[in-house]
Amino acid sequence: MRIELPWPDACLSPNRKNGRHWGAVHSAKGKRLADARLLTLSEMRKAGYTPPPGTLQMVVTFHAPDKRRRDLDNLLAAMKADFDGISQALGVDDQLFEPLTLKRGPVIKGGAVVLEVGC
Repeated sequence: MRIELPWPDACLSPNRKNGRHWGAVHSAKGKRLADARLLTLSEMRKAGYTPPPGTLQMVVTFHAPDKRRRDLDNLLAAMKADFDGISQALGVDDQLFEPLTLKRGPVIKGGAVVLEVGC
């Protein structure tokens, strides 16, 4: 199953939120979680996808909005709320996303994150 999510908000990056009040990023996290959950449910319905028992392989491809350099570990951390929303929609614990493969894709205007679950 393929899920395309918008590029994560810069305020969710661990390098940007240090020292900020928790409320500054709380609403952005809540929005990301809800959006990821709804997009996943929509794709599940389209594909007729039901997660198999056990671990789920996941490939995450980051399509940056520009050519600036970004660390994959920071991009992954910024996606924490998204993974929570996806796991809620799938009805599985997010610790079952194994192996988790991170990739860089070509630049896309506006940016995007493409997740392939159970591939």
